[in-house]
Amino acid sequence: MSYKQLLFSFQGRINRRTFLFCTAMLSLWSFFVRQLIDPTAIDDVDSSGAVIFTLINFIVVLWIYLSIQAKRLHDSHRSSRWLFLHIIPLIGQVVIFVVCALIEGSAGENSYGPKPPSKLNLGAGS
Repeated sequence: MSYKQLLFSFQGRINRRTFLFCTAMLSLWSFFVRQLIDPTAIDDVDSSGAVIFTLINFIVVLWIYLSIQAKRLHDSHRSSRWLFLHIIPLIGQVVIFVVCALIEGSAGENSYGPKPPSKLNLGAGS
């Protein structure tokens, strides 16, 4: 699986380790960006660049997070439709995270693809 497939595709499967690693990296990235942008800059009319950067960053991080959740759900033979649970404030996010982080994936191949490798192999041409 390539970086592009891992981060932007909703197809395929990933294991728990990959999911937790990607979630941790996204959390660190979000924390870093939040610290980089002055919290008062968002309210300042003259700092439209900070607002645009924050919005673009939010959209990209959200897309990546939903794509890794979808692949993790696929590993446990669940549909990406489970992502609609995010509509339910707090409870939906907790349920999705628990399912993705704690439920073991399907053994062997399922309708979403072959079993993901135990170690993530991010080849450029894979």
